[in-house]
Amino acid sequence: TSNDYLRIAGVFHGMYAIASRLTPLDKTSSGIVEIDSPSFVLKCYQSVTGTKFFVMAEPGTNADLNQY
Repeated sequence: TSNDYLRIAGVFHGMYAIASRLTPLDKTSSGIVEIDSPSFVLKCYQSVTGTKFFVMAEPGTNADLNQY
């Protein structure tokens, strides 16, 4: 459902924000870019304005998700 997508996006955003701050080096981390699970693949693209775009797909999807 759409609520499930919103919940996943919210959790991902929180993990993304934490991961970008936990980089062991002094340089800026890009955070989490992709999550692979047995039931879905989630990719995140952040624009220069800070807007995050998510692509969810089934595992094994033949499309090149990097083009979106």
